[in-house]
Formats: sequence, structure tokens, C-alpha cells
Amino acid sequence: MLQETVTLINRTSKPVRAMFDGQRFVFKPGPNPGVPIVVVQYAKDQNPVMGTQDRYEYEGSQYLVGVPEWGDDCSPIEQSDAIERLDRTTIEDEGKTAVPGPKVRVRRSEAINRLPDDGQAAASR
Repeated sequence: MLQETVTLINRTSKPVRAMFDGQRFVFKPGPNPGVPIVVVQYAKDQNPVMGTQDRYEYEGSQYLVGVPEWGDDCSPIEQSDAIERLDRTTIEDEGKTAVPGPKVRVRRSEAINRLPDDGQAAASR
């Protein structure tokens, strides 16, 4: 059975990557003809424009790739400097100003051995 294909537009000036079913795909800047339809949503989900996703509206997200035949925005764009997918301006109260926690390196003994299940033992470390 032949797969249906579309032309996927990489909106950026750099190659973008996607993985589907263990296969790696690299999309050069501009039009990329012959992309299987089943790969497109994976390519979109793996290449969002960071900082554009509304916490309630998944469809409102922006992507670095698009398919013109489907009405996607295919105008040129570059990746933002945001560190997460969410658009913090759509979040109310304390969530709007939340910042990432400190990066804590996992010790080798914690990765190899199970941590104690008992809270007291864990607190005593």
C-alpha cells in the first residue's frame, strides 16, 4: 500500500529534525516534498515555536513546520528564546511568574540504588 505524501515546509533557516516509529527525518529549510502524512503531526509536535502554546488551546500552538495544503502558516519564522512550550502570558496568578527550579545533579548512588521508601530515612541523608 502506498503512503500518501505532502510537501512539508520548514519555516526556519536551519534544518529541523523529527522522529517517527524509530525513523529519523531531517527537513531542510524550505519545501520538503514527499513527506508521509503520518509523519507530519509528529514533526509539528517535535518542533514547536517555544513560548507560543496556550495552556487551554492546543490548536493555537505555532510550529516551525507546516503544510500549505492544510492551511498551516508557512511564513518564515525562527525559534524563539523561550525555554518552554507554554506562553506564560496566558497563565494567571503565580503561574505567570514561575521560574525553573535549580538544576540538581543526580548522584550515581541515587541512580543505581533505590532511594529509601521511608520519608524519615530520606530526610536523614
